Amino acid sequence: MPVRSGGRDGSERRSGQVLAGFFVGAPERVRVSTGFRTMKSREAAVRLKRFEADEKARKVAELEHMIREFEGMANDLDRQVKAEEERTGVKDPAHFAYSTFARSAGQRRDNLHSSVAGLMAKLEAAQRERDEALEQLTLADAPATREELRNRRRAERSAGAILR
Repeated sequence: MPVRSGGRDGSERRSGQVLAGFFVGAPERVRVSTGFRTMKSREAAVRLKRFEADEKARKVAELEHMIREFEGMANDLDRQVKAEEERTGVKDPAHFAYSTFARSAGQRRDNLHSSVAGLMAKLEAAQRERDEALEQLTLADAPATREELRNRRRAERSAGAILR
């Protein structure tokens, strides 16, 4: 007679019953080749390291692009401020007749310069992280390469021994 047991979800199960495609109550026997499993985990680790390195490189490229854009916008604002100062003839921002447009454009330009300084700090950190990720990738990828070379040499030696 099958033994009944209550599941956590309140359902009853009987040993020896098939539930949702699984055989409940029988031990599972799975053969796993350790070499195959090791190779798969190594490939997965290398793939993960490659993804991380690519992601860090994308982040660096994005930060560099943002810095270039901000510097370009700051240069445009600087030209506009100079053109406005030439147009009005007042170049001293402390002067009472200084252009409101030139004052606000100068403030935006200064804000962009401070943003660029912050992005430069982030860029340096991102470049360090990218370089570390690339080092980890080369370290993770190197053992597989050595093992492949070792296996290839063994195969060549055994093929040479068979020919003799």
